[in-house]
Amino acid sequence: MKKSNRQPKLIIFDFDGTIADSFGVFLTSVNNILKQRGLAEISQQRSEVVKGLSANEAFKYYKIPNYQVPLVVNKIFQQMRANFDKVKMFPNFEEIFEALEKNDIKLILLTSNIRKNVQTFLSNKKIGKFFKAIHFRSGLFSKHLMIKRIIRKYNLKNDEVILIGDEVRDIGAARKSGIKIVAVSWGYNAKGILLKNNPDFLIDKPSEILDILNIDKT
Repeated sequence: MKKSNRQPKLIIFDFDGTIADSFGVFLTSVNNILKQRGLAEISQQRSEVVKGLSANEAFKYYKIPNYQVPLVVNKIFQQMRANFDKVKMFPNFEEIFEALEKNDIKLILLTSNIRKNVQTFLSNKKIGKFFKAIHFRSGLFSKHLMIKRIIRKYNLKNDEVILIGDEVRDIGAARKSGIKIVAVSWGYNAKGILLKNNPDFLIDKPSEILDILNIDKT
């Protein structure tokens, strides 16, 4: 496994599909909206096809015009509220956060999701204490702007910060910000499309986060 040649001072975590296993709730909300529009719902089998698309490609697949994307995304997140207390956390993250904290690595949560959903999850899983800051509604395609602000706020160099996320747009945000990206294959995008976009690191299970950083799991 490829490993980082230095330990970061700060890690920015994406939320949905990286820490929160929310794709099922997301898909239910998307299907509700498609049904309202008189469009065919996305089956579990078709959802695997969608995971192989970038966000822009997925919106075209859903037949959502660009000018309607912000409104539709907000509706999706609002509808997810009803079931967000059922969303599970991917395995081993509490232990991972504890290990990172012991190594004096600051953690930031950066998400396009709404405050209510994220706070419900963090409260249920009791992991909010690990994050130095939480930024909501970061924008689907403007994460890099917030990342740059975070880097400036903590007076860090680009090579002292790593982003961990599950989508092609996370890879793009890292590139635009000049930082390294750890892409995870268990989220909203499939491994194949992540590989095509050349992340610095690609992992298949959460415990590999510590492996990449050469941090002891105990």
